[in-house]
Amino acid sequence: MAVLNAFGKYTVSPSLSFVGVLDYLLAGDKNQDPAPVLPTARSDNSSYDRSSVQLTQLAAVYQRKLSNTVYSRFSFGLLERGYGGASAEILWTLNASNFAFGLEVNEVKKRDYDDPFEFVDYTATTGHGSVYWDTGYKGVSAQLDVGKYLAGDWGGTVTLSRYHANGWDTSLSATLTEANKDEQLKLGLRVSIPLGWVAPTTTAQKSTLRLGGISGDAGARLNVSDRLYPKVRDAGDQRVYDSWGEFWK
Repeated sequence: MAVLNAFGKYTVSPSLSFVGVLDYLLAGDKNQDPAPVLPTARSDNSSYDRSSVQLTQLAAVYQRKLSNTVYSRFSFGLLERGYGGASAEILWTLNASNFAFGLEVNEVKKRDYDDPFEFVDYTATTGHGSVYWDTGYKGVSAQLDVGKYLAGDWGGTVTLSRYHANGWDTSLSATLTEANKDEQLKLGLRVSIPLGWVAPTTTAQKSTLRLGGISGDAGARLNVSDRLYPKVRDAGDQRVYDSWGEFWK
């Protein structure tokens, strides 16, 4: 399946912004849903492809630095193409350390397949505790997330990422939950490309391509934009300092 994204962001203040994403389906099979075993958290993804143009995201995002080492985020609205609701996150970084710790809680409801502003009768409360480790070796970092996923299964995800000097970010993840413990790991690949490569001005925003790990009900996690750790990490990059890093001062 090939999808073209159109991304928009309006910043009201350094702490508050509104984000929106439109998806345009270029190619792909719109009828690929497997028979569900768990609650249908992701296995109905192709049902959202009935229309070639989709309002994937329309949400308000509030972010604030609470102290020198503590950051917070609250998002509300249509958080991603499958779910809408509220998401709260807190990140604690350690001075003179390569480690950081995060906690995220989400209360969401599944969106309707046809009307982008309606919902179906499925709600989920999810949450994860996270440990981040900057290895200090060629931009490589490791992340461990443990918690409850969208289908109600409990488990964990290990992610290895590399942050490149040109702003590109690539990562490989492996997820194991109580729902897929007798099967192979759920693997995913993500590539984030800085929009500054094509935008006329310097920007910290990125376009993300995901392969694998995004379909199926086991180990399905909410796709929330503007999670804190990548933002705090990127704030140390002088090339995006003027557009984002100054906010975290």
